[in-house]
Amino acid sequence: MRAVGFFSNNKLSRNSDTKIINFKQLIEKYCREHNHKLSKIFSPKPDISNEDDNQLDFRYKTLVNYFSDPGKQKSLILIPNSSHLANNLEIFMYRFIELYEMNLRILCIDSDTIDPLQNAEKKLNLKGREFNNLNIKRDKIFLKASKGKVLGKIPYGYKKSDLGDLIIDPKEAEIVLRVFDLYTNSDNAFGLRKISRYLNDEGIRTRNNNLWNTVSLLSILRNTIYIGNYYRYGVQISNNHQSIVERVKFNLAQEILKQRTPKRNKTSITNVFKLSKILICNKCNKNLNGLTRKQSWINNSGERKRKIYRYYICPSRKVRTNPYNQGHVIWRFDLIEKLVVERIQNLSKFQEKKLRINLISYDEKLRLLEMNFIKELRNLNHNLEGIISIKSVLNELIYFKNNKNQIEKEHSIFKEEILYKIHSNNFSIAIENISYLDVKIYVHDEFLDIKI
Repeated sequence: MRAVGFFSNNKLSRNSDTKIINFKQLIEKYCREHNHKLSKIFSPKPDISNEDDNQLDFRYKTLVNYFSDPGKQKSLILIPNSSHLANNLEIFMYRFIELYEMNLRILCIDSDTIDPLQNAEKKLNLKGREFNNLNIKRDKIFLKASKGKVLGKIPYGYKKSDLGDLIIDPKEAEIVLRVFDLYTNSDNAFGLRKISRYLNDEGIRTRNNNLWNTVSLLSILRNTIYIGNYYRYGVQISNNHQSIVERVKFNLAQEILKQRTPKRNKTSITNVFKLSKILICNKCNKNLNGLTRKQSWINNSGERKRKIYRYYICPSRKVRTNPYNQGHVIWRFDLIEKLVVERIQNLSKFQEKKLRINLISYDEKLRLLEMNFIKELRNLNHNLEGIISIKSVLNELIYFKNNKNQIEKEHSIFKEEILYKIHSNNFSIAIENISYLDVKIYVHDEFLDIKI
């Protein structure tokens, strides 16, 4: 197959004892060993000892123009490692996508990771993030993961050995086995709610001393850790540690879960409970959740009627008959939102001047975009069909980094608009903008207490 070489001598791509001639020889040797026909090598000018970003960018464009010629046959692009194509992760991905859409394949030939995406995640960092410290931390994490060591939260049923390995916790493992036995028992199978009720009645608690529920049980029934599989940071190891559950029983549980999971139509969900972040129960200081109830009935004429009821409710509130509910509030959705709008719009001028806006900062938004980008990059490692998705994420991230001043200015204008729009006669607009206020509204059974 035809191939072209491309390398840099920037600070990131070279070691102190590395010379340009070594990279040329490396590419030529790889082509000989793999029967590739080397057409051209794109290298820095001999008089440039340390290629800067602009010089590397110019040579990359030369590479792209070379393949823009219809007469040029498609080739492999051989680079020593990802740092020879770009100095940061965003630019590398931008160039990878551009070359991919030209049907050009990249290989990193001077590395234990020949795949360019995996190599880039290992070698490069996000623009503006300190390389050395983060890279050292990341290498340590991947090293631990590659050995199947404990990283993060230890699954229920296991504990950490002195060497950092997963070992069975006999007491918890017994509960894990009981959960699988109850769920897969063909003679008297228990559902999730029945299992949680059984464990709670027996006085058995989770590791955090909480009551069992369907969510905590699902985290056990679906976790392949219990058949000895390890999966962390893209590293997957079978038979990494002693299993608690037999594979046959685990597979049976997955089949039962699949059968019992109701099929729901996928619909876009719009959050109608916009005040949840500022409404607080006066008794327990927890934010109120939104609750939707749908009811249907047949009237005297034989017609079926349906109605949706919505409430803001304290998460600590239990069933209606429980005396523990006293003080834990529940309000009708429409009544409390109407009252909130009235109270906010009738604040005194002195109180209104004290209002602050609770918006995500530029740095927080940037970190979220970077996390989303890394997530898409890892997904792309498994499936190149995700190229369209990561392209839009990458464009948003690059725009955000390149237009910081403009974005912060728009952010400031947006804050001023919010303070104006809370007085809107349009109820929906008023609610939407009140939800951005940095206020705490303590909800009692019959009144609201607003703290600014």
